Amino acid sequence: MIGKVHLLLIGLLAAAGERAFAQRSELAELPPVGRVRLAAVHARTDLKSGAGRGRITMRSEGKTVETIAFQTTFKDGQYAVTARYPLPRKGAEAIMMQTMVSDGDLTFATRFSSRLRDGYDTYIWHGGRIVGRNGLAAPTEFFPYDVTRLAYGFVNVPKILDKSDVKLLAADDAQVQMTYLLSSTTRGTLLCEGHSGFNVTELTVEDGVGPYHALKIGWERERDVWYVRRYHEKWFARERLKSKDRERILEYDDFEPNAEVDENPFDLSRVVDGWYNDRIMYPHGKP
Repeated sequence: MIGKVHLLLIGLLAAAGERAFAQRSELAELPPVGRVRLAAVHARTDLKSGAGRGRITMRSEGKTVETIAFQTTFKDGQYAVTARYPLPRKGAEAIMMQTMVSDGDLTFATRFSSRLRDGYDTYIWHGGRIVGRNGLAAPTEFFPYDVTRLAYGFVNVPKILDKSDVKLLAADDAQVQMTYLLSSTTRGTLLCEGHSGFNVTELTVEDGVGPYHALKIGWERERDVWYVRRYHEKWFARERLKSKDRERILEYDDFEPNAEVDENPFDLSRVVDGWYNDRIMYPHGKP
């Protein structure tokens, strides 16, 4: 019996090694820009599910103003997120926790606070538009990231590479750096590094004044899959807009790529049937 188990483990390790070698060989045979394009394809297709916990930190002028602790699972565009605020969110509602569940089409969210009626408030949105409630802020105010799209949500690399105005600044075995026009007054600079599988590690957007949005992405590789472990955005102050330097950092404390995820948490049929009529169509009680 022990011998069979050992043989099975050896077989699994050999198969994983062959896949990793094939992927490395596939990259090695391509020119640098081709490696960037292939990495972007893998970023969209290789990570099909995940489970993890982490935090989002908000900073203003270098000072931390809020921290969100979160736990999430996702699979094939569906996700469930629980976000907790160690300190209640500032404002009249003082939100202490929020849960969000999406089946990829409809999203169901509940906010919890002692200042809300019954201690919670529930709403549904579809395609970015909240259904049945007026005056609520967009969902992204409470949890700003789609965990299923971290690897490619902000940067469409194939589209950038196909632009006629893209200019290569560096292209070798260590990195590919390019610049391209976003508008007549703004330009983006993209960095893809070999140690991160030629995935995007930095994006800077500049206007006539200087950089005003910067993104740094930290990647890790596990089970032959590259995934985003850290996501750091910064918006630079603009005197004309009277804005301040702001930062938002998402970081996983632990994450399992392509985890076995139960689909039940994403099934909204029972949840919506029970809550939609009571809390959305009749937010102040049935007539």
